[in-house]
Amino acid sequence: MGFDFSLVDVFTDRPFGGNRLAVFPYATGTADATMQQLAWEFNFSETTFVLPPSDPSCTCRVRIFTPRQELPFAGHATVGTAAVLASLSDDKQFVFEEGIGPVRVDVDGESMRLYLDSPRYENSSGKRPDRRGRRQWLRHHRRPWHHDPPLRVWRRPLEGVQE
Repeated sequence: MGFDFSLVDVFTDRPFGGNRLAVFPYATGTADATMQQLAWEFNFSETTFVLPPSDPSCTCRVRIFTPRQELPFAGHATVGTAAVLASLSDDKQFVFEEGIGPVRVDVDGESMRLYLDSPRYENSSGKRPDRRGRRQWLRHHRRPWHHDPPLRVWRRPLEGVQE
């Protein structure tokens, strides 16, 4: 059994820079354990697998794995997966079904934008924090999800993997 995959350098304008990512754009039928083993084998911070959506309002389902576990969301993995899918089709807008819910990604040339619903603030006390506490939490957890530099994408077949 073989798998097609792409290697992507995200958040960089040069090869072998930025955040490495492996994207399996045609992962239908791949077992969960195989996805985890492939992520472990690549040993990148994340590896993504693209599947048909279970939510009809989404373009596809994207599962994100680290070498040790599945994640509900990762910014660079989402951006890199969108770059690969855009390079394989004429589509430039995607709604990914991810563990955190739908994530909209717009691809405009070399620019990518993620649109996320605001996360619900939670704390261990169950009490709503004051305004200063919310600002501190947002400053610590807010990240820019806009990508302008070009992405490098390489496609490689992976042969001989047994499920």
